[in-house]
Amino acid sequence: MTAQGAFGLGPSRLRGVDVDRPFFGVRSVGVDLSELRGLCLAYRPRMRPSEVFSHSTAAQLYEIPLPSELEATRPLHVSSADGGRPRATGVAGHRIKRLERYELNGLPAASPADTWCQLSMLLSLDDLIAAGDAFVSGKLIRRGLRVAPLCNTEELRAAIDRHRPARGTAKLDEAIEFVRTGVDSRRETLTRLAILRAGLPEPIIAAPVPVRHGVILHPDLSYPELRIAIEYEGEEHRLDPRRWRDDIARRRALEAVGWVVIRVTLADLRSPEQFLADLRETRRRRMGGAQHR
Repeated sequence: MTAQGAFGLGPSRLRGVDVDRPFFGVRSVGVDLSELRGLCLAYRPRMRPSEVFSHSTAAQLYEIPLPSELEATRPLHVSSADGGRPRATGVAGHRIKRLERYELNGLPAASPADTWCQLSMLLSLDDLIAAGDAFVSGKLIRRGLRVAPLCNTEELRAAIDRHRPARGTAKLDEAIEFVRTGVDSRRETLTRLAILRAGLPEPIIAAPVPVRHGVILHPDLSYPELRIAIEYEGEEHRLDPRRWRDDIARRRALEAVGWVVIRVTLADLRSPEQFLADLRETRRRRMGGAQHR
């Protein structure tokens, strides 16, 4: 529990060794301050009605994937729609004229669309697009099952217009043109963007591919007309034996119906030249074969 002031507790209790002091004027007991939600709960008593958690703090509360350097509990980003900028040790305060307030499991947060706009000041263009994909796609629970999207592209565009002429609007205008639905992961977005930057056509996201026994698979990215699938495989794919077996079975099922599967790893994203050359050559061979069929 958190408390500002005594809330019925005497001075000696507030000085107890089990009482944490995460922020000035706040004492907490039994709250995990190493976890973002716990830290937000501890700060909540200090917040005025006009204040919300925002920027990367709100994005993490919404479980939006961010670069590792932004996956931190501090500073907490807090925005105010009126009055002064929030000020406290361990808090990055912001003052924003137009702000939609959401209640997120008991915590006040900027709306999903406003949060995405705020991220333009913290993220590269590609990671901003990836965050947009996550907002409009909904979190993947397992293959073929995801939660409802937090917002849609129309809401993102409306939020951009609300934020004009704030800094970062030009980046938002560029990013929104590449935001797509049905995306499973940040790395999948980065793979798609690498393909586009290489001058190749944009692959289809999660296109349905019928395989044996009536099963339908949905490769991360694909060129269905050429029967080319592009699958991103993170480290968790290799470390989880069941997932590794499933990936092998998926690849075999796709290959059995005439598809080529190109697997992409984090190393490929860091140095994409070889993977892109392989994809370009595979497309060339497939296009040649299509002309002779």
